Amino acid sequence: YRGQLSPREIRNILIAAIGHDIGHYGDDRSDWLQISNAISLITQNVHPDDVPYLPEITAIMRSTEYPHKDGFEGLIYQILRDADMAQALCPTWIHQTLGLGRENGWPPLETMKRQIEFYQDEKFMTKWAKKKFPTALVNAKAEEAKDLVICLS
Repeated sequence: YRGQLSPREIRNILIAAIGHDIGHYGDDRSDWLQISNAISLITQNVHPDDVPYLPEITAIMRSTEYPHKDGFEGLIYQILRDADMAQALCPTWIHQTLGLGRENGWPPLETMKRQIEFYQDEKFMTKWAKKKFPTALVNAKAEEAKDLVICLS
């Protein structure tokens, strides 16, 4: 997407990507609160050259709130949202998912049930993510999670 984004937009996405999960409480507080904490930390530690761009950087960070909210349809938001969601499709997804569940105090069975719902709701926004993670792949991960629910039951 380099031809569609300015160097400043790319930098803003990078800062938002680095910062959007900083200071995560590791519990079941709302994602809005978790991101607010990250925004506070980024605001305090951002490079002086980036201070004028904090409103855009923090908006990009807000775009990752789950469940996703409307109003973040632009490419700068879609890139980070897709990257954030894509981790659930990586080879180590089970470790990440169970770790998130543990942070939230959910037993493994409940975590896997929630993961099935997550996969059913997951919708990628960018052309790149749609090509990289086609619906068949997402559905296969959902089936894998269903199999784990059966094993855990």
